[in-house]
Amino acid sequence: MLTYTRSVRLDAPLERIFRYCTSRHGFACQFPFDVQWLSEKEYWARRDILDFRYRVCRIWLRHRAEIISLEPNQSFTDLMLEGIYHSPSAIRMNSSFPMGVPA
Repeated sequence: MLTYTRSVRLDAPLERIFRYCTSRHGFACQFPFDVQWLSEKEYWARRDILDFRYRVCRIWLRHRAEIISLEPNQSFTDLMLEGIYHSPSAIRMNSSFPMGVPA
């Protein structure tokens, strides 16, 4: 199993950071490519389907994922349902928001 880990320390209230990271707008601002949302819900909850296209080298690629867990202000995990990296072994992205972690 391959694991990619990235950490970012942000100077803002945890609730505001979590709300931003679980929104279409926040995702699009952090994603490295142009995003065109196909799903309409702005803020995500457990069982929501994230459906969007993104453009790489003038080619639009589709991505669909399901929010399989969401603990407010703590973490959320999405499971890729469709996309370039979809595989039988299941691609999962886990985002955690620990409080009080030293810099």
